[in-house]
Amino acid sequence: MQDSRFLSPDPTVPERSFSNSGRSPEHEFEGGAGGPPHDFRVRETVSARSFRAETRESGEILFLKRARSRSGARREARFLRRAASPFVPELRRIRRDSGAIWLGTGWIDAPNALRADLPASFPTDLLRAIAHLHRRGIVHGDLAPRNVLVRPENGSGAGPAGGPAGGIVLLDLEFAASIGEDLEFDQAGGTAGFVAPERLAGWPADPRSDLYSWARILEFLPVDTSPIADLVRACLSDSAARRPADASSLLEECADACGRGSVPAATLDQFRWGSSTPSPSRLARGFAEVLGADLLASQELADVLLENSGGDREVASDLVQRWIREVFPDPWCRQRSETFRHATSDLERISRARAEGILTSLDPDSREVASRIAQLGPEFSWKEVSAVFPDLDRERKAGLATLLRDDGDRATFRTPRLHEAARDRLDAVERAGTHARILEHRRPTTSPADPLATFRLAEHARLAGLELEFREFAFRAGRAALDRGLRREAHEYCRQAWESCGFAADSPPSGPLAGMTPDEAGERVYAYGNALVGVGRADDADRWFDALLAVRDDEGARIRRHAGRAHGAHRRGEADVTLREADAGLAIAPTGPRAALLHLRRAQAFEVKRDLASAETAATRALELAGERPSVERTAASLLLGAVAARAGRWRDADAHWTQAFESARDARHHFTEGIAQLNVAAARIELGALDEALEFIDATARVAREHGFFDLEWMAVANAAEVLFRREAFGESARRWELARDLALRAGHVAEAVRFGANLGRTIGRTGRLPLAETHLREALELAERGPEACLAGVLEAHLWRFEITAWFRPTEAGRESAAYLARHETELERFGLRSDFRLIAAADAINDGDAARAAERIEAGPARDDLAAWHALAAARLARASGRMADGLAGLDAALSRDRTSPRFERALLFLERASLREATFRSDLDHAIESAREIGARWIEAIALDRRARSDSPEDSRG
Repeated sequence: MQDSRFLSPDPTVPERSFSNSGRSPEHEFEGGAGGPPHDFRVRETVSARSFRAETRESGEILFLKRARSRSGARREARFLRRAASPFVPELRRIRRDSGAIWLGTGWIDAPNALRADLPASFPTDLLRAIAHLHRRGIVHGDLAPRNVLVRPENGSGAGPAGGPAGGIVLLDLEFAASIGEDLEFDQAGGTAGFVAPERLAGWPADPRSDLYSWARILEFLPVDTSPIADLVRACLSDSAARRPADASSLLEECADACGRGSVPAATLDQFRWGSSTPSPSRLARGFAEVLGADLLASQELADVLLENSGGDREVASDLVQRWIREVFPDPWCRQRSETFRHATSDLERISRARAEGILTSLDPDSREVASRIAQLGPEFSWKEVSAVFPDLDRERKAGLATLLRDDGDRATFRTPRLHEAARDRLDAVERAGTHARILEHRRPTTSPADPLATFRLAEHARLAGLELEFREFAFRAGRAALDRGLRREAHEYCRQAWESCGFAADSPPSGPLAGMTPDEAGERVYAYGNALVGVGRADDADRWFDALLAVRDDEGARIRRHAGRAHGAHRRGEADVTLREADAGLAIAPTGPRAALLHLRRAQAFEVKRDLASAETAATRALELAGERPSVERTAASLLLGAVAARAGRWRDADAHWTQAFESARDARHHFTEGIAQLNVAAARIELGALDEALEFIDATARVAREHGFFDLEWMAVANAAEVLFRREAFGESARRWELARDLALRAGHVAEAVRFGANLGRTIGRTGRLPLAETHLREALELAERGPEACLAGVLEAHLWRFEITAWFRPTEAGRESAAYLARHETELERFGLRSDFRLIAAADAINDGDAARAAERIEAGPARDDLAAWHALAAARLARASGRMADGLAGLDAALSRDRTSPRFERALLFLERASLREATFRSDLDHAIESAREIGARWIEAIALDRRARSDSPEDSRG
């Protein structure tokens, strides 16, 4: 990747001078030890693992990059060959050296999008390059400004390797994949802030992910997107389904829109404000847009404010406070106003270390811009300014004008000190724009509860060189993701924050953390531990919870340690360990909000142990301690109380508790938990027979999931809707929902749920009479389970059960016999998942088919274990009576079943009428008519066909009703 960012110089390496072009001078680089192969001579260091190099043999200039992994090297080489065109570099060399793989592509002497003068056609130019990849069946996967080269239209930037005469060149195809291809582990990523949410979630490669990145790039760069605002907004949807299909479908419309609007050129004359002093907020924005200094500890800014206040330090301090209120309304920023008081009261004691750190992080472009400032001298004309800065965009010209004093035909910097600082500390163009975005996003309009938006701010801060701000925003994003149930995102955000602190993400701290208060350190260690639990690394999380005592050894840390370890033990299924840790925490703090969380862990452990009474008591205590205000603990306790009530069959109590949880989560703006509670309410309404109400709750959950990008919540909602439609006997629509739920769960990595949904898909299709297709889906579910984890057992049992159901009731198959044998060996597991009654009834029907009346009678005599099995029980009893010649007994049982519950499912009633028609001697035609009517109502054409056939044959001389 031709990366524009440079590493901070190593203090152990002698300083190197930089040329006016902003690049390091040519030098020899020894091969091996992480360097390029010996047969290359390095001409320029582009980044830590990429170089502009010359082959010693032929003198060919190449862009040489060390691949991150072998698989990444293979992918990039394959896709560079497949996408060969002016839109991608030409692959010239592949070399293995000292265990590293090096890719050499043709050198293209052009700036990336962060540094280039972007033409008005940039959005369509970039989209045209993306469309080329999509036509070749490739998803780029890591589109970001630094991976986009912008060649000058006149071709003046053509390098020695040649290339396109102008336009866009896309770099770094290491994360690329074929459209629809399942991503490997190291592909589920990209440049944070630009990568699409579904890409981070590990979904198969989708061209719509590149459109999301395209829109993020346009949002980030100084590009006028007003003509295509609607298109950009559509591409920024967190749900891929709501974006355009691919780049080609966008290209023509985008080209037309961009042709109607362009950004007019801006001159410094437009921003001259005369000799009056700008407001403090305007001065601050000038710094943000032009200088790369740290605004929260800026000696230059303090100096400017002091000068504008006539040397009065108290007045300067008031100006600082007013500036903070205007530009940084966020209370978090106001806490740091002490930095400015310090700066204005004693300029010589300002933190020079941070200023020097920013200086060393400047890349060559920053130094080039600084050299332009140096050309101006103490005084200069506006014409000279325009000549030195012909390529500044409108925003940065306005910022520069803010810092200048207009003295008629001449202009000076508002302080000589600022002029001197500009020569050494003027930041790169991309850093300047980033500062302005940081200022804007710190306004209250940005929701602090949106983890994705918060992490985008962190990325802006990182690009601006504001490491402290990056850590703060990244940790805030991680905590917000935890609150919303986004486990993978929470782990990724917290991991990056820890690594930016200089710590390895796999090594918890062993003592106090420099630069953080004990409270901050403890909160962040605890958040990262919970993030590890969320991604299934509970054992690693325990080490982080233990580290709480190293950074903050007090009562609060000890309580959090026990709560965290209880959380990890619960996720591992260790109920006794969960209870032990929760009890240890309660011994320290028996009351208060923290005690509520510990009682909640106890309730979860009791539920796992099937001690429902103790679970209900503990959850009730947790609810009392959580108080009346909406909170995570209150919502979780209500959810758990509802689950306990549901296990006990008290569905009205469960509905009340889950409704309370839904209201608490909604009021607290915890959207993920709100969706979970809505699905639980829907489950209760299903059991209570209120199917329409259940469907309304499910649809509301689906809307929340799509709006906020909750992929897990989306497949849960689809699966619940499929269950409701199945119970309403809308089998066709239900089958479509089951199939969608299976695909969504599989993309999200939930194999066990995908197996269950596949099994229910087969069962539902079986109800439509397409038995071979049903068998196909059931077999696919079992094959999927073989590749999945042990947690797939519930889905495996369901797949075998519904395959056995087809054999027993409708059409015997060899596969059904195999499933019967498997289920007979796993009756204990069937009991655990509440499926044993279904199996015994199906086994009775199978025994009747085999002529084993004694075995069938044994299964039937116990009676229906559940109300929903009553019709099937009556059907089995009638078949047994017919097989035994007891027609009168069979008719009596069917009559009782049909008269007892006239609201039973029409599918089951159709089967009962068909069976009664086989038993009655004289009036069976009316039963056939009833069977046909019920079958037509639900679209069961195969049952209708059977009944019509029997009725037709009843008119013939021979009656073959049996």
